[in-house]
Amino acid sequence: MAFEELGTDEKLESAIPATADMDTQMIGGCSGFVAAAMITYVLGIWPFFALHPRIHELPTLILSCTMGLIPASVFGAFVGFRWGLATGCGFFGGALTISVFLYLSLQQAALGHTVRELPVPDYPASFMWWIPFAWILISLVIATAFSSIGEHRRGKSGFARR
Repeated sequence: MAFEELGTDEKLESAIPATADMDTQMIGGCSGFVAAAMITYVLGIWPFFALHPRIHELPTLILSCTMGLIPASVFGAFVGFRWGLATGCGFFGGALTISVFLYLSLQQAALGHTVRELPVPDYPASFMWWIPFAWILISLVIATAFSSIGEHRRGKSGFARR
C-alpha cells in the first residue's frame, strides 16, 4: 500500500509522534459542537423555566437573564479556550437557540399589553428584541475571543503565518 511503512532498516533518531486521523478529528469536533450547544442551552434557559410564572416582572426577568447568562458564558469561555473553534461555535449555536427561546417567551409575556387576563409586563415591549440581541452579541464576543485564544494557544491558527 502507498501509505504503509517502507519496511527498511533505517534507524530513526526519535519516535514518530502519533497523530489523530481525519475521521477521529471530525467526530471529535462534531461531538464537541453538539455537546457544547446542548449544555449551553440547558445552562441558559433553566432559570426561565424555574421563574416562569413571574417572568412579566422586571426583577424576575433580570434575575433569570443573569442566572442563565453567567453560567452559560463561563462554560462557553472554558470550552472555547480548552477545545477551540468547534466547541466555541457549538456554544454560539446554543446561544442562538436561547435567543429564539427568549424572544418567544418575551413575546408571550408582552401579550399582557393586549389581553386583559394576562398580567402586564413591568418592562417595555422592545425588550423582546433587545434582550435576545444582547444575548447573541455577548455570546458571539465570548465565542470569538476564547476560541481564537484557544486555537492560538495550540498553534492551530487559521491565519497564514508570515
